[in-house]
Amino acid sequence: MKTRVKVIVEKRNKYSHRIKKIIKTLSSCTNDYPVKFKINVLISDNKGIREYNKNFRKIDQATDVLSFPMLNNYDGELFYEAYDLEKDYLFLGDIIISYEKIVEQSETYNHSFERETAFLLTHGILHLLGYDHDTEEREIKMRNKQEELLHKEGYHR
Repeated sequence: MKTRVKVIVEKRNKYSHRIKKIIKTLSSCTNDYPVKFKINVLISDNKGIREYNKNFRKIDQATDVLSFPMLNNYDGELFYEAYDLEKDYLFLGDIIISYEKIVEQSETYNHSFERETAFLLTHGILHLLGYDHDTEEREIKMRNKQEELLHKEGYHR
């Protein structure tokens, strides 16, 4: 089943089209599950993501990616009653990314824009699926899953 991904561009920029393409490619991250998903992705700038971070996490600084899961999933195990029968999908949640951080970090870590975008979006999708890095054990599990998915989609370090 193909994941439905809705992309909202808060501030259009020269990378918007490329980001949308990467998001569509990465939607395969969720194709192993028996339901269809909907994920909203908001492409923001540092100012916008800083406001979201301040309002929702009480951290007054820009970050690269924020995830807002709609379900209480745990390490890829989905917990849901039923999904929207009218539209035939399960809404996983929202991901917000800063295109300015993508550009900055791709230069800092010496990868391509596409690889850094794929990394951040995969990280966000995994959070929506219940993965986290709140303990060392879970961080290793999430990092391994992230690398596996990135590798599968052809994004290498």
